[in-house]
Amino acid sequence: MVCLYSSMPKFLIIIALMFSGLNSVLADIPKVNAIPNPASTILNIQVSNTDLSDIKIKLFSVLGSEVTNLEIHETDNKGGYSLNVSQIQDGIYLLTVQSGKEQVTKRIKIQH
Repeated sequence: MVCLYSSMPKFLIIIALMFSGLNSVLADIPKVNAIPNPASTILNIQVSNTDLSDIKIKLFSVLGSEVTNLEIHETDNKGGYSLNVSQIQDGIYLLTVQSGKEQVTKRIKIQH
């Protein structure tokens, strides 16, 4: 067995392995884009870099109460979702998108 890192100092080997593992972890986190922000009627949510067959999208007030949600179990829309926010009061909200064990949270402003 040949060690490719034999001529590198040990701390550089550890750093290289840490970044290698970090890239693997980051590859599993969903990428989420929500537009427009601020939203007035419809919030368009684009999800990528994840399994699109089991997505949970929730909108929370800053106090932590759930305002609305979507659960998508099978999809053919390539990760594009629309959330009707026309009946939600103006303010700042937290949008969470969960895929499996991974979750991403975005700050959303609703302004009519």
